[in-house]
This record gives sequence, C-alpha cells and structure tokens, in this order.
Amino acid sequence: MAKQWNITLDESDALCGEQAYKLFRQGKDVWNAFMAQHPKVFVNFNGFDFTQTNTPNQINFSLFEFPKGVSFSHAKFSNTNISFEDTKFGYGEVSFHEATFGNGGINFEGAKFCGGTVSFSSAKFGKGDISFAGANFTNSNIYFDHAKLSDGDVFFDEVEFENGQCSFFKTNFGNANISFDLAKFNKNKLSFSRSTVGNGQISFFGTKFGNSGVSFSNAVFSNCEVSFVKADFENRDVDLNSIQCKSLDFSDSSFSKSTQSNSKITFSMERAHISQSLLLPDLDFRAFNTVTFRGTYVGALFDIEGSQFAQLPDLTATTINGHFSVDRIHVETPKDFNKGDSTKARRLKELAKKSEDRKTQLDMLALELDAMTATKQIPRLSRCLNKSYKFISDYGRSILRPTIALAVVFSLSTAFYAISSKVENNWQDAVQLSFSQSLPFLSLSRTVTETSLIALYDTKQQPKKITTNQENTEQQPLLNNNWVENVGLLQNLLSYICLFFIGLGIRNRFKL
Repeated sequence: MAKQWNITLDESDALCGEQAYKLFRQGKDVWNAFMAQHPKVFVNFNGFDFTQTNTPNQINFSLFEFPKGVSFSHAKFSNTNISFEDTKFGYGEVSFHEATFGNGGINFEGAKFCGGTVSFSSAKFGKGDISFAGANFTNSNIYFDHAKLSDGDVFFDEVEFENGQCSFFKTNFGNANISFDLAKFNKNKLSFSRSTVGNGQISFFGTKFGNSGVSFSNAVFSNCEVSFVKADFENRDVDLNSIQCKSLDFSDSSFSKSTQSNSKITFSMERAHISQSLLLPDLDFRAFNTVTFRGTYVGALFDIEGSQFAQLPDLTATTINGHFSVDRIHVETPKDFNKGDSTKARRLKELAKKSEDRKTQLDMLALELDAMTATKQIPRLSRCLNKSYKFISDYGRSILRPTIALAVVFSLSTAFYAISSKVENNWQDAVQLSFSQSLPFLSLSRTVTETSLIALYDTKQQPKKITTNQENTEQQPLLNNNWVENVGLLQNLLSYICLFFIGLGIRNRFKL
C-alpha cells in the first residue's frame, strides 16, 4: 500500500492500470518521488485502453524513472504521441507487445536502458514515427518481431548497443524509412531476417558493428535502397542470403583491419535479388574466409572494382544484366585450394572477359590453373606442364621471367662453346655462335653459325662429292661433334620457348 501517495498497489506490489494512470497524471516529480520510495515496483499498463480516458494530446513519460520496467502489452492508443525521451529504465522489461497505436509518434530519444527486454513484437502502428535516436542499451534486447508499421519511420541514429540483440524478424515496415546512422553495436546481433519494406530506405551510414553479426536473410525490400556507406564491420558474419531490394551499397565501408582470413566468419549473399545496383568497390574482404554471391541476380550494376579477397569469391550461377566491373580486384593465392575454386576462378575469368578486363582475366586464369593443379583435377603430365608454365612465365603475365631464362640459356651455351673449343681467346666467337643459335630464324644466323664453328673448332668446308650419274651431290658435315650439335639443338628449342613467352607477355601486357 502507498497511502501517502493516494495510490494502491496490487498484491504483488505492482502499480497497475488505473492506479498507474492516476500517478502518471500527477507529473514527473510526483512519479519519480514515488519510485524512489518504491524501487521494486513494476508498472503494469497491460491491456489499458488510453482511448477510453481523458487522454492528453501527448502521453509524456519524459524523464520518468522505471526502476523495474513497464508493460504496455495489448494497450490501445489513439492518435496520440508517446514520449519516453531521456527516460531511465532500470533492470526490467519494457513491453509494448501487441499494443495498438494510432497515428502518433513514439519517442525514446536519449532513453537509458540498463538491462532487460524492450519489446514491440506484434505491435501495430499507424503513421507515426518511432525514434530511439541517442538511446543507450546496456545488456538489453530490443524486439520488433512481427510488428506492423504503416508509413511511419524508424530511427536508431547514434544509438549505443551493448551485449544484446536487435531483432526485426518478420517485421512489416510498410513504406517506412529506417535509419541506424552512426549507431554503435558491441557484442550485439542485428537481424532483419524475413522483414519487409515497400518504398523506403534503410541507412547504416557510419554505423560501427563491432563484434556484432548482421543478418538480412530472406528480407524483402522490394523498392528499397539499403546503404552501408562508411559502415565499420569487425570479425562477424554478414548474412544477406536471399535478400531482395532495389540497391545495396557498401561504398567506403570496412570489415576488419586484419589481413588474415578468419575461418569462423563469412560474407554471404547467395540467391539475392538486386533489381538495380550492387556496389562493393575498393573493399578489403581479406578477413572473411568465405565470400559468396552464388546464384545472385543483379539487374543493372555490379561493382567490386578494386576489392581484395583472401579466398576466391564465389560468383558462380550469378546473373548480371548490366555492367560488371572487376578492374583492379586482387585475390590472394590460397595456401590450400578446394575443388570448387577452379570453377570460381573460371566464372570470374568469364566476367572479366565480358567487361574486357584483360589483366583480371589473366589473373583468374592463373588461379584456375593453380586450383586445378593443387586439387589434382587434371592428369599428372598436365600438372607438370602447368607448373612449368607458371615457373617460366607466371602463366603468360611476366616478361621478365622468360627474358631471364633466355639470358641464362644464352650464357650457359656460350660458356659451353668456349670451354669445348681448343682455340684460345675464343669468347667472341662463342658469343656469336650462341647468339646465332638463340635466333636461328634471322637471315644471317646460318652464316654466323658457320663462321663461328670454323673459328671455334677449326672446321673446314669439304669439297662436293659428285656421283657418277651427276644427279646427286653430298657435302661433308661442317662439324663432327655430337656434344656441340646436341647443345646447339637444345639451345634452339629452349630459345624458341623463351622467345614465345616473351612475346606472349608483351601481348598480354599491351593487350595486342
């Protein structure tokens, strides 16, 4: 009992219905004085019908204190604004479960929650806005599960979350705009799973997600633009599987400062439907062990230009009707390839070809061959050829490697010719012979070869042998040294190979 306040508590020392409304009408100071004397009182407006009372234009609980929480479950409100601005809630429940609102707004700006549940689950809203801007949640969970909004907007700008959940599971936002700009999450999970929005916008500009996971799986935002511009994610999953929206923008967002992939976290956007643009430019995905867009549809622009990946992103079975940009993307060569990696690289190579990005096309070809070699998807001989191709020319991307190889072949051959000759001071002739063998297709190569062989090995041109019937002629071999001949032939072969890869590298470099 609370006789000095002319207030009656029920058997469980809860302040209920008419008695709670009676105290509320006496104002903030009286209310807070009562709560100071009764810190264990729970305020219960369950099922209270504010439409049947002489309700003022605003139900104002600003700066009120609720040490043990408050419940408005199943309450009914007319077109009245409800304000809990700068209200302080102790450890306890704040519930508007299945409450019915008119077209008034709900204001929790600057409110402080010290633990418990804040629930608007299954509530029905009119055209009024809901604002938690600047509110502080500590060890609190907030739920809008199954709630239905009309055209009112929802604001969580600059809200601070700590150790809890923020769930909009199956929430119907109507045509609302939703803003989490500059909000801060720490060990909180944010979920919009299976929620729906019509012609609205969802903004997470500058939001810091800390160690919180983010889920938009199966969300249907038909004509809605979703923005994560300058958002900061860190070491948590990003789940966008089967999301449907107009556009999705991650420009200037960041994921983790770590450059080492974490096997526990994924960036997943499988079977999503983006009717216009998907923007993921210049992002560092290297903290994610898995990045997948498998089966996603993008109607206009898909931009991952300049982004970095620790593993091959999966774009298999994607449908991109507009422009696709992969310029400057970088995929690190994984330490361990999986069997599906060759398919992922092949798909990226295909997309790069369509966008006429020659460099990315070559990079993906290299990763495709690496994956096929590492996972033994091809015969042993083919694997050996792939390794040789990579060693000599980095899969046709290097001009320097085959040039060095050609120089090595030239130098070793020159040394052999000089050492195998008994003529002194023969290095100039050895160089000429090696040069002619490296470039045998030049018109002077044959003449230089003959001259050098004579100088190095003292060979002489033998006279022609004429047969009796004058029909055939023979010429004695210029050189009768199998070692020199074999080295010359090998130098010819290796030089051809090196020159081919030099030409291939030049072609690929300059897109000839």
